Amino acid sequence: MKLNVGGQQSKYGVEPGWTCVDILPDADVVMDIQEAPLPYPANSVEAIYFSHCLEHLWPHKYDFVLTEMWRVLVPGGILRVVVPDMALAMRKYMNDDLAAENPEHIRACLQWWFDYGVDEDGQVVLNHLGGFDGTYLRHVLKRNGFVQIGRRMYGTHSQVFVGCDNPDHEGTSLYMEASKT
Repeated sequence: MKLNVGGQQSKYGVEPGWTCVDILPDADVVMDIQEAPLPYPANSVEAIYFSHCLEHLWPHKYDFVLTEMWRVLVPGGILRVVVPDMALAMRKYMNDDLAAENPEHIRACLQWWFDYGVDEDGQVVLNHLGGFDGTYLRHVLKRNGFVQIGRRMYGTHSQVFVGCDNPDHEGTSLYMEASKT
């Protein structure tokens, strides 16, 4: 079994054999991964693709979510985490010449990262609740039992993740893979 967690049943990572776990109603398994254990037995999942979801979770829930992923992975199973690259975003923000020409650009950058909106049901939707650079993401994975933690690039991945990466995230994301012993 292979899981696409937070995948929104997108066209990426849902080839045959992938199960989409998401809070959105079109997922194969609809659940809030921050609030309940993954509905799979220990050591039953070969791979987990977790793209542009971790940064939307409350930081105090990172350990619960990642421990659950570690629990369901088989020994040697692989987790691929893709998040916005906060270090890259901050460098671009700090070096942005557009800010001098358009002061609203600074507000727009900060709003994109931290602002909120309201969905069609009137529920408040928070954008990014946290941010990661390579050092912090490695630390969070390690403290939750993952080993062989390595930074990857878009399109550079373990064979099981072929076709999963969204090309819209190339150049803005941090890619990391880790495994369970």
